[in-house]
This record gives sequence, C-alpha cells and structure tokens, in this order.
Amino acid sequence: MLYELLCGAPPYGTQNIGELFSRIQKNQYILPSEVNSNLKPFDEIIKRSLQADPNERYQNISDFMTTLNQLAET
Repeated sequence: MLYELLCGAPPYGTQNIGELFSRIQKNQYILPSEVNSNLKPFDEIIKRSLQADPNERYQNISDFMTTLNQLAET
C-alpha cells in the first residue's frame, strides 16, 4: 500500500497474473526513485517490504514503523 500511495501504481508494472507472479518471485519491481527521483529515500524500505522471501521482510509492524519514522526524521 505504501508503494501505491507514493507512486500511484503497483510496484510490478503488470496486470498479467503470470507475469506478476514471475516478477514477485524474481524481486523485479520498479523502485520509487524510478517513478520519481524525489522518492529515493523510500527505496530501501520498499526493497525490504517487497522481498520474495518472507524472512527478509520486516517481521512486524513495529520494525516497519521504526524505519518509517526514522525516514520521516531525515
């Protein structure tokens, strides 16, 4: 949801279900900074949030919010 709020579109750039599944598995998404260079600070939080491997994502909302709050302070 954060990605779509920032960029105005889904992160994988396709509506084809097969292609979408493939891109998710391969971590092939469009970074926020590729949509708008002013969104570069959000690239890392989005990268971690969209990892195909659940163990590489934020493990709870508290960790996510801590990172988001740190981003807001910069």
